[in-house]
Amino acid sequence: MIEALLELIAPHHCYECQEIGSALCDSCKYNIGSDAFSGCIVCGKPCRNGVCRSCKTYYEAAYCVGERSDTLRQLVDDLKFERQKSAAVSLASLLSSVTPIFPAGTAIVPVPTISSHVRLRGYDQVKLTAKSFAQMKTGCEYYPALARNTKTVQRGASKSVRRKQAKEAFLCRRRLSGDRLYVIIDDVVTTGSTIEYAAKCLYDAGARNIAVAVISRQPMKK
Repeated sequence: MIEALLELIAPHHCYECQEIGSALCDSCKYNIGSDAFSGCIVCGKPCRNGVCRSCKTYYEAAYCVGERSDTLRQLVDDLKFERQKSAAVSLASLLSSVTPIFPAGTAIVPVPTISSHVRLRGYDQVKLTAKSFAQMKTGCEYYPALARNTKTVQRGASKSVRRKQAKEAFLCRRRLSGDRLYVIIDDVVTTGSTIEYAAKCLYDAGARNIAVAVISRQPMKK
């Protein structure tokens, strides 16, 4: 109710072209989605399905809207740090535009945010995006199978530390089906450790058909 009133008093402007209406207008959404990232989500090398042969993973395909820059970066950051919850719908729509039609019954699994960040923001930004994404993809189900097992913060950590933290970060209390497709959702990929061990957690719980869909990619500087 409060958010609806705020939209009337201070309507959204498109992040890209500043047109009044939504956080991202249809034209700008199309322009960003049509230039989606097409390499390996981990190393960036040209490949098919978002996973190269050198980067062994527990997921078979990966999709990414683009590099974390310009409008995409602003949308992600405002959702994460400025409490702009409306950005979740625009980001979910972008993600929907760069992913294929999934089989009926596909489970949409968000990477859970640590509890301290959820308390600070008042919501889990990845779960918000994943819920909207699941609603946009016909026949898919929002399925929060993963839970946080640790409270470590990766921001600012080295690649080796991030990998060690991610290895212990998740747990899955459910027994998963080997026939069902599970699509892991995250907002930013840096080293690929988070999505790798999130996928491994699902695999250890029984999943055998796993894909990844992320909003943005921001490799660590060497």
